[in-house]
Amino acid sequence: MRAGPLRKRVAIEQATETQDSQNEPIVTWTVYKYRWASIEPVRGNERYLSQEKLASVTHKIRIRYTEGVTPKMRINWAGRLFEIESIVDPFERHRDMQLMCTEYVDT
Repeated sequence: MRAGPLRKRVAIEQATETQDSQNEPIVTWTVYKYRWASIEPVRGNERYLSQEKLASVTHKIRIRYTEGVTPKMRINWAGRLFEIESIVDPFERHRDMQLMCTEYVDT
């Protein structure tokens, strides 16, 4: 993967569960790794052609291959949050990753 398109610095975050003083679970997000990435909105036809599970995917985020990234993590870019729906390792070469994501939207 060429470095040119990777212009956005993103944080890959993982959930850490702790307990408060009353033993209630509290989920906090901590940075797993920082990576350079490209972020592309998914066009309508890609969304339509994808599997039903990925129907809500809004963005494709490309990064260099990073060991340990899972769909339980999320991407934070400049305060915008993206939930990882699935991870694609093109040609199973461990060179780059395509993270199919849904952007969190405040309601």
